[in-house]
Amino acid sequence: MRLSAVTVFAVSLGTAAVAQLTPGYVVRTGEPFPIVADFNGDGLDDLIQERNVLLNNGAAFPEERDLALPKGERVMGVLDVNGDRLLDLITVEAPVMVPVQVDPSGGASRAYHYRLYIANTARNYPAKGIEIPTGPQPYVADADGDGKDDLILMNDVRPDGVRTVATDMTVLRSNGDGTFEKLNPVRIAASPQIVPDYRVLTGDLNHDGLPDMVVRCVDDLVIVRGTGGGLST
Repeated sequence: MRLSAVTVFAVSLGTAAVAQLTPGYVVRTGEPFPIVADFNGDGLDDLIQERNVLLNNGAAFPEERDLALPKGERVMGVLDVNGDRLLDLITVEAPVMVPVQVDPSGGASRAYHYRLYIANTARNYPAKGIEIPTGPQPYVADADGDGKDDLILMNDVRPDGVRTVATDMTVLRSNGDGTFEKLNPVRIAASPQIVPDYRVLTGDLNHDGLPDMVVRCVDDLVIVRGTGGGLST
């Protein structure tokens, strides 16, 4: 009887919690899912979507603020590159696709451009971002635990130019001023399963005070151990 009573009580609590949920912001068809982060430092998570931010007042998102980004750029990641607890932005500018009659490649060979926007104390951003010379898409993680977010690059290793046999994982360690120190790459298994809208996740797996990374690949679960000055498998 005592066990039954506890079970019913737990179900009742779950029902009450579900009943309190109300519809909120709706992501329109074709839009990417918003990035959830505290934009204005009030302790409430806001929604950042491409070129604007929806500010949370605790009950709704009544204020929409334009991030004033250059035309063609959209937010694809957030970070704190200098450890000042202000939200910095990574944007992406897609290559301009042109008709094959004008360019036989159709613009497919043109690269994406990634830029960093560092917030000032008023949480405004400069008119022009800092170019990130990465090649592949950068992912965000504090790889060395210094409180400044770094960039992680994943480059496929293809000896024959076609078949991927491994992936080189490279840390661009933040200097705090918009520049980065490129560390030696760590070779891991091929094809890490990281999609564009997800950040690289870190955690201190061996309790040494340094962040480690867990990367899931197609056939392997790779643990990349933090060493303080970089990463090692």
